[in-house]
Amino acid sequence: MLELTEITEMGRRKQQDQARKACASLGHQSIENRHEKIKRELREKLVSKIAELEEERVVKEAMMKEMEDLKLENVRLDSELKEKAEAVHFLNEEVSWLRRKLSEIEKSTDFVTSQVSVLRRENVELKEDKEHMQQELESREKSQMNTIKAVVETESKVLGLVHRKQYEELEKKLPNWRTINFRCKKALDSLKKTVGEENFDDFLTDLCHFIARDPQYSFKLCLSAIDSFFATVKWNFSDGFLRDFKAFLTKKLKFDLFASRPKIDALRKEHSGSDTYRISVSSVLKKLGSRDVETESAVIEVSDLSKLLSRRLERLHEDGLLHFDDVDSPVIIGVGGDKGGEHTKLVVVIGNVEHPNNPHGILLIGMYEGHDDYKNLQKYMSAVFEQVNSLEKIQYKENGQTVERDVLKIIIGDCKYLSAVIGHGGQSLSTPCFLCKLTWSYRGARAARVGNFDFSKIGAPYQSTDLKPPLLHIHSSAISPPPLHITLGLVQTYILDWFFALSNKLDFGEELPDDLKKQKKVLKNLQDQEEYYGSRYRRFQKARETIEAMIQILDNSITSGTFNTKGSACDSKFCFIASSKKQFSSNSEMFRCEGCDSCVHELCSLAVTPEDVEKLKNQSGRCFECRKKSADSLEGRKQYILKSKKIVDKQVESDEDVLSDVTSEREKLEEILNKSSGPTRRRLEDVLRSIRCDFRAFYQQLTGNQARKLLRPENIEKLLQVFPEDSSDKLVHMKEVMLTLGELMSSANNEMKRDDEIEEIRSLLTRFEHFLRLAQPDSTVTPKLHLLCAHLVPYLELQRSWGHLTEKLRKQFQLE
Repeated sequence: MLELTEITEMGRRKQQDQARKACASLGHQSIENRHEKIKRELREKLVSKIAELEEERVVKEAMMKEMEDLKLENVRLDSELKEKAEAVHFLNEEVSWLRRKLSEIEKSTDFVTSQVSVLRRENVELKEDKEHMQQELESREKSQMNTIKAVVETESKVLGLVHRKQYEELEKKLPNWRTINFRCKKALDSLKKTVGEENFDDFLTDLCHFIARDPQYSFKLCLSAIDSFFATVKWNFSDGFLRDFKAFLTKKLKFDLFASRPKIDALRKEHSGSDTYRISVSSVLKKLGSRDVETESAVIEVSDLSKLLSRRLERLHEDGLLHFDDVDSPVIIGVGGDKGGEHTKLVVVIGNVEHPNNPHGILLIGMYEGHDDYKNLQKYMSAVFEQVNSLEKIQYKENGQTVERDVLKIIIGDCKYLSAVIGHGGQSLSTPCFLCKLTWSYRGARAARVGNFDFSKIGAPYQSTDLKPPLLHIHSSAISPPPLHITLGLVQTYILDWFFALSNKLDFGEELPDDLKKQKKVLKNLQDQEEYYGSRYRRFQKARETIEAMIQILDNSITSGTFNTKGSACDSKFCFIASSKKQFSSNSEMFRCEGCDSCVHELCSLAVTPEDVEKLKNQSGRCFECRKKSADSLEGRKQYILKSKKIVDKQVESDEDVLSDVTSEREKLEEILNKSSGPTRRRLEDVLRSIRCDFRAFYQQLTGNQARKLLRPENIEKLLQVFPEDSSDKLVHMKEVMLTLGELMSSANNEMKRDDEIEEIRSLLTRFEHFLRLAQPDSTVTPKLHLLCAHLVPYLELQRSWGHLTEKLRKQFQLE
């Protein structure tokens, strides 16, 4: 009886537990629904607040933009006033210059006219004389040819007989003396008769050595000491290898090919440069494929710059190459640097010679593997820069007498090197000029433009706190604006790129920007559009295939009167995933309906495209049965899907058309920009090739000789003839830009400038700046353009030469 009671009690408790679990499940479900509702309300409030903040931000940005536009308008008006004033001044100068030219031309016209009439008369007389002489010459040539023919025929017959007889007699006398081997054997036989057969082989060895030692014979058995030294250095023979190799040669050949090892070692010490340079080993990171590998590299530093420089000055003086204006003239040295290949080299260029940029005026003072930036220069070359900074005077011998001169130091190199050695951060700063603190940007949307920025203005000087600690303690007035570096940059940016852009614009046949960089941005935008429309086209194409499969499933179900729900079905009355034989498994994500609290596949709620899915999540959040109760049947769903198919079909066709147009335009522009397929671009490149200014695979960039050829007046005319006169109203201005830049490049020579020549350069700069503003007002202002227009004349007024010491350093550095 007790056991029955316990069983009954256990059953009752079990029922209570089950009831509690059911209640807990219902309560959990209710709490979850309430939490979802709270989340939805908070989400709606958040979206509303974000919208309000966005409206306020848009209003604020509009006000800020309006203020910026007003500021830019004020700046533009000031710039226009200044430009117009300068234009008036320039036009006045042009008018006066033209008047002088006109008067000179009028004076010379009368003289030229009289000279022309005289030349015409002389030309007529010369033509008559020429015709008379031509007739006489032809008659004489005919008579001489007949005579020569007769003589040649007679002589050939006689000489043929004579030569044939002589040849036959020689063959009879010398039947076997035709080969070197035969003659050598005859000579040996004769020697053997004279010397005797005993020890004849040893005698031949002694004879060869005797001939090799005699200077009147070219035959040698041993290299000279310098040739032996050259061979050991070139092929990197160690002392042990050289010792064994000399012993092997002596044993096998009975003679030693090389000079003695002490002589080779003496020459090695003489030319090693160990007393002039310190060579150490440093670890550097190199890119090997996709990995950074640490390797060892040599670092070369001059050990005694004063001694090295003195020795070279003495040699230059002995050779008559060293020139000074007077006894108090300083020794001028340019401290330059450049990265070529993997290594950065530091040199000293002696300026007191006629041509400083030849190897005799250049001394290597340091070399390391790496970039020529501030960090590496400070890391590897600090000791070298300390020697340069401390070099104030130099002593050397002239005609046996010790003389002492002051040292004037000038920094030379490209913009990167010059910025690094004075502690400037480089051209990516908001103050890209290393000579003044002028603020502007030459990249991006806020880049300064040629038409509205005063790039000939000199900014405030840098303070010591604005720069890193300088590596070279040299005043900014001794820093040379690099002529070659500046000219090549200006030719590339403002001439070649402009003409390439114009040819691309003419060949494209549609609207293109005038700037080559903007044209490349247009191509990038077309590539982005192609990628976007291609991706969207593929999404809607996939959605159309999904819809067609859904319609097929519905048609089968309507025909059979049943709907297959085998497999992993959702709570929808018509689950496509369960009846699709797994072709929709990738779209089987589920969501909880906010209306009926059912778990439904997105596809079963007829959300096919990504846009439908996003709308379902962010807006409705309800399944198809809750949204479309009137279409809650197979036929109703089919009609709804057919409407969606029409929309998707229309979108696919639209995207396909847009994608085709964008792809066609992208391919056309890509062919023109990257493959030079346009006729104008091909003609332009043909002209550049004809004047040898084309870009080859082995050219990293434009060379100095190419720029010089391009800026010659006759080649400028060839370049302009590529383009029709009505292709651009800027061609006449570009012609003046190129002509003036060519004259400025010619002024970067070895001569010391007079005051009138400096004024002429100032005038050329004014003309160049004026026509560049007219030709390319929307081009960005580069640091090289500012250096030329702002800092060249002040430098010339102090140093009097722009090309005597330059960054055009030879790659042939000589070791002392």
